[in-house]
Amino acid sequence: MRFTPTLIAAALIGFGGLALAGQDYKIEAKQVSEMMAKTKMTPASTDEARKLFADSERMMKEGKDKEAMALLEQVKKLLSMQK
Repeated sequence: MRFTPTLIAAALIGFGGLALAGQDYKIEAKQVSEMMAKTKMTPASTDEARKLFADSERMMKEGKDKEAMALLEQVKKLLSMQK
């Protein structure tokens, strides 16, 4: 099979998108982690937030970027309810 410049370009764009998703996750995870440290929560809410955060990290390591970001959004919602 002969690789064409278009196929190579498409592959590079795809890999670049994966790298950007990883960067977005790192930024979001850092923000959520800082929010968790600052927000006063009940013990039950703290446990739930930590579990969701750990699950999001596991999903990211497994390559499930969308699921990881969705879990981070759940943690954000939980944190915003506690303010």
